Amino acid sequence: MFTQEEFAAEVARQFQFLESEYGMRREPMHAERGRAWIGFANAGVKVVVEVEDGTYISVTVQNLRHIKRDTLERSEFDLDEIVAASGPRQPRRQDLRANREGVAKAAEALRAVGAPVLRGEFDTLHARQLKAVETLRRHDNPPLQNNEPENGKRR
Repeated sequence: MFTQEEFAAEVARQFQFLESEYGMRREPMHAERGRAWIGFANAGVKVVVEVEDGTYISVTVQNLRHIKRDTLERSEFDLDEIVAASGPRQPRRQDLRANREGVAKAAEALRAVGAPVLRGEFDTLHARQLKAVETLRRHDNPPLQNNEPENGKRR
């Protein structure tokens, strides 16, 4: 099992590039009910690396400057979404086990394909998300059907 102290040390080591290359500052580790997370942030972007129940690692990147236009919009994207938006040649990441290798793989994936979002360029992700919201809206609100009887006469 990956302890919170091991998690904190490994995240500090593997995600150090966020501080040196993107001017982010590392926040102290937070922990509650089997979860622990560490944030890295600058004026426009926040990265959160989390371990839950000592088993899996997750990484999310948040656009701190995004203004929601729809209640279904999000300003936070997980590593899978970032990898998928980076192009068809990028393989989806595997489940990231909570160990040194899992943290290293998460950092490597974010560093390899996340440069645009880490610089605050979220246009591709927001466009994909907006398309999903529009699809959901169309599905939830089908066009009104003609309420006329079959013979065309009103009752």
